[in-house]
Amino acid sequence: MTVAADTMVCRTCGEEKLLDEFVRRSKSPNGRYHECRLCSRAARRVHYAGNREYELARAKTNEAKKTYEARYREEHREERREKNREYYHAALEENRARARVSSAAYRERNREQYRKYRRDRQQRVHREMDDYSLAFVNDVLREQPFCCYCGGFVDKIYIDHIVPYAEGGPTSWINLAPSCNNCNLRKGRKSLLEFLILLTPNERTLSDHPTVPLKEVREIG
Repeated sequence: MTVAADTMVCRTCGEEKLLDEFVRRSKSPNGRYHECRLCSRAARRVHYAGNREYELARAKTNEAKKTYEARYREEHREERREKNREYYHAALEENRARARVSSAAYRERNREQYRKYRRDRQQRVHREMDDYSLAFVNDVLREQPFCCYCGGFVDKIYIDHIVPYAEGGPTSWINLAPSCNNCNLRKGRKSLLEFLILLTPNERTLSDHPTVPLKEVREIG
């Protein structure tokens, strides 16, 4: 029997159905489970009817486990944050290299889509700028050779939204700051506080550098 590419035969009922009618399963060759949703639900109902006491006991155990885990996370919040921070800095270079490879592979696979996204975003950001913000970017930030986050000297400065643009941050001079490419990518959609926590002590030069425009912006705001 010939089966269309967007259909599949259920092993239980033997009917040919669309792929959307099958449960997703990443380990399967076509990404779907061999049973359709209707057969899978019927099998679960039969199993539950024959193992009702076992399923109720397992549900209570899972609920107690979730309660314990939530209480543990709340009681050890600072300890877990410190461990996560230590892990982040220990694996920083490895994660950066992995992220660079992954990002490059994605851009290569979706080259035209990525170019269109960057072009549309830049045009949208420029449309939202008023004349003062545009002059601020051209006359002040572009002439600043230091990153306001790590204090590093760079040849090319990127304009970063202090409150992330994806989170509703305005494209106004009060929300713009010069940054290096590395800090710009690392900050992403993080808030200023979330990003500064991730920086190492040597990188936390935000308030120490006398020429950082962000310090002036923070004082004005």
